[in-house]
Amino acid sequence: MEQQADRKKAILWREVLGWLLSNVVPVITYLYAQKAGFNRESSIFAAIVSVTLVMWITEILPDFVPGLFSTLMFILFSLAPNEVILSGFASEGFFLAVSVLGLGTVIVTSGLSHRYSLMMLKIMPPNTFWYTISLFFTGLIFTPLVPVISGRAAIVAPVLNVIVTHSYDGLDLDEQTMARSKTALFASSLIGITLLSASFLSSTPLNLIIYGMLPLQEQQSFQFIKWSYASFVVSATMLIAFFIILGLYFRTFHKLNINKDFIDEELKHMGRLKIAEWIAVFGIVILAVGMFAATITKINVTWVAFAIMFSLLLVGVLNSTDFRTKIDWSFLFLLGSMIGLVNTMNYLRIDAIVVNNLGWLANYMHSDFRLFIILLSLTIFAIRLIIPMNAVVLIFAATLLPLAKASGISTWLTGFLILFFAETAVFPFQAPYLSNFRNYTKSVVNQQERGVSVMNLLLFFVKIAAVYLSIPFWTKIGVL
Repeated sequence: MEQQADRKKAILWREVLGWLLSNVVPVITYLYAQKAGFNRESSIFAAIVSVTLVMWITEILPDFVPGLFSTLMFILFSLAPNEVILSGFASEGFFLAVSVLGLGTVIVTSGLSHRYSLMMLKIMPPNTFWYTISLFFTGLIFTPLVPVISGRAAIVAPVLNVIVTHSYDGLDLDEQTMARSKTALFASSLIGITLLSASFLSSTPLNLIIYGMLPLQEQQSFQFIKWSYASFVVSATMLIAFFIILGLYFRTFHKLNINKDFIDEELKHMGRLKIAEWIAVFGIVILAVGMFAATITKINVTWVAFAIMFSLLLVGVLNSTDFRTKIDWSFLFLLGSMIGLVNTMNYLRIDAIVVNNLGWLANYMHSDFRLFIILLSLTIFAIRLIIPMNAVVLIFAATLLPLAKASGISTWLTGFLILFFAETAVFPFQAPYLSNFRNYTKSVVNQQERGVSVMNLLLFFVKIAAVYLSIPFWTKIGVL
């Protein structure tokens, strides 16, 4: 009770501070911008963005509300034509996000993801080595298909619970080995849904936001296949390193005693593939074909995905209730407002002001990219200790993408690095999905929190090494 009271008190103080700063910071920003010689429109833009950032950082409102606030203020102060300010809601990135979220909803609600999980449990040999691999790859397989980490957590967590519940009865293991074994399974499940989030365009809402913020030419170049191909060396390095660290750190591969009868009963209860599941499979196949054949057919993958979602609505697999309640509309409003913010910034030529004032960083990007990687990774790591991931990605993207464009560095690569390093959560408070995943499994998995934190920290340093190893590859394919 006392802890809960302290938590409520801390939240109250944060909200008071957030609202106070929301009133003070924009005034100071406007006056400073005027003194620095900015024109009226640029000064007002800076003030609006400053209060938006304060709201994000202090979390006094849900993420999408400050985004809509900035859109409303831009319109009221006539900082740009409405078609520029609202351009995010008519962009390809917006329609791509709607479509991918719609398909992801059907994959989950049809029961296809649950059936896959049960089949995996039935086929895999009852050993922590195989279950560690299968849990990790379950999360990885659904990474490009379910575009919300919390959605993937909801798929993987029940599988982990089933394994732990039905695998340890009758095993002759001491308490420490048992805890380490369960922690290894927990870590592989959790990291499987997050490790390669930056490597697939459709894996998180933030990826789609970064995609929407890229120049049109890079949007056309870095769609699904090219995005994953360009991150191939990073992905391969992270996969190899993950299993090495897992094996060396936990050292806990042994036989399990899983109850196969339970799995058979569950599958029998589900019966054959339902029509909704077949349609979900068909949608996945069509989307995959559209990705690979885009260069031949010249059909934009965005409209292939949108056609799939329309078909799902047409046949009723994605019904109106799920369309309203299961798709993350709050994210979509954030996406549309953020793309509009960037386009408004470009319309006002504020991107040029950013480049001029951060020229020293642009020099590092252009002349010493390796040092820039170190500076970027450590800065993001430090800031992520106090600022939520969404805010960090949005702030760094709005600042660095114009710099990258001015420096002749790929804006996709800059955005990818921001996403890649920001997706590091050593402590539970750094990521809501981490806490949620613990909540999903805490009644079954008594995992060692310190072990998971250490593993995530080690993987952060592997991320830096993976980026360095990718430099020759990026140079070869023309990204760098």
